[in-house]
This record gives sequence, structure tokens and C-alpha cells, in this order.
Amino acid sequence: MIKDGVGDIAAASVNTALDTVLILTAAGQSTASAVESSRILTIESVRSLLEQQLGNKSASVITHKLATSSVVCAPAALSCKAKSGRRVRIT
Repeated sequence: MIKDGVGDIAAASVNTALDTVLILTAAGQSTASAVESSRILTIESVRSLLEQQLGNKSASVITHKLATSSVVCAPAALSCKAKSGRRVRIT
């Protein structure tokens, strides 16, 4: 379902942001600095993901892609399960 595909993108984005904060704070950055860095990285990750997954495709191809594919995101090589239960890799 399209709702699952959109939900997977949202879940991957949230997980990327939170995991990036955890990684950066574990590496010694202050929480405020880690959150700001994570925000920037997550925005770029989502833009890259949307371009990679959807690009300049037609609405019917985008609809099909959202309904049938799992999400692959960008910043830190982490993986999690989206709410739909599908494995989501955050690279």
C-alpha cells in the first residue's frame, strides 16, 4: 500500500535523525550540536532518498514504487524495522 511506503520513508527519516544523535553524542559531541548536525544530515538524507526512489518519474510509477518497495536511507550504516514490519536499511 502507498500508505506503508510513505510510512517507511517517515520511519527511516525519524530513525536516521535519532540514530545520528546517538552516534554523535556517543562520539563526544554536545546534545545541542548533535541534534543540529542530525537535522542537517537527515534533511539531506531524505532529499537524496526521494530523488533516488522517485526522481522525475510519472505519478503512476511513483504510486507503484511507494506501494511496493522498501526504503533505503543515507547517513549512518544502521538498520531498523519500519512500522509496516519491513526491514529498512539506513546507510
